[in-house]
Amino acid sequence: MVRSAGIAAGLILLLAACGGTAAPAPTKPAEAATVRLGTNPVSPSNGFVWVGLQQGIFAKHGVDVDVKGLGGQQRINSLVAGQIDGEVGGGPQEFVSARAEGSALTIVATFSKKFDDVLLAPAEITSVEQLRGKSIGAVTPTSVDAQGLVFYMRKFGMEPGRDYKLVGTGSSASQAGPAAAMTAHQIDAALLQEDFARGVVKQGGFHVLVDLFDTDLRLAGVPVDFRTDFIQQHPDAVQKTVDALVDCVRYTKEHPAETKAIWGKQYKMEDEERLDTIYKREVELWQKAPIPDKAAFDDVIEFVSMSNPKVKGLDPSTFIDPRFVDDAVKRGLTNY
Repeated sequence: MVRSAGIAAGLILLLAACGGTAAPAPTKPAEAATVRLGTNPVSPSNGFVWVGLQQGIFAKHGVDVDVKGLGGQQRINSLVAGQIDGEVGGGPQEFVSARAEGSALTIVATFSKKFDDVLLAPAEITSVEQLRGKSIGAVTPTSVDAQGLVFYMRKFGMEPGRDYKLVGTGSSASQAGPAAAMTAHQIDAALLQEDFARGVVKQGGFHVLVDLFDTDLRLAGVPVDFRTDFIQQHPDAVQKTVDALVDCVRYTKEHPAETKAIWGKQYKMEDEERLDTIYKREVELWQKAPIPDKAAFDDVIEFVSMSNPKVKGLDPSTFIDPRFVDDAVKRGLTNY
């Protein structure tokens, strides 16, 4: 045994003396982490996901994503049921409601702090005060746009049900309801995503009274959340996914032509002017460092508790985990 070890050592020295090197042991390539990720198939607000998928950005970061296009409530239901591992762009209202029901879900990032909604009104209404006693539409009474409306109207001392009527005019997946109700004059004003509002304004007789993007309202927008057990069991996969999503946003900001080409196919849009306008709006909304904001979730909880008392006791610090974004920031992924 000792003699064999001495012979082996001698051979190594002989190779070194002759300028040779011992062949390195073969290494097995690291397998990509697999993540089932749900996102909205029709909303550009999370359009960086589809761009990243098309451009191979997830694969670049070592994560094999199975992206499923699902509507808001369907997405959160699939997450709770374990049919997907995480989601991008789900409604924070739906998230806190699921948490209040006991679902173990965790927020790891929020890519927007600003509302993408505008308050649309007939041309003759020129001030918010003129909306007192009027009917104002939102997709649903518990949607993101409804939250923006309620908190903005509070700045003028107005509450829903007392000073104005909040009307749900659509489904959780579409802005078409409020837009149609406006053009049919079934409501007096509406909160709409800027792109839908622009289409109504083009028809004449309506204008943007307020752009919520220009206000100081806080939003936990475009959140990224996972099942808590998945985070505990696969922290590396979550980190790679967050890294990839941060890189997806960087790519969309730096490659407008490629991004708009992918969106044109994904969202079936042929109007280049419309695509350009949407692109400029979305890249302005997205944050480089998507650190979750506890105060923004405090607002969500306050809003949702108006219709769901179970939400009142929630503490955002128990369901926000910023370490993955923090790690991405420390490694310089947001420095561009």
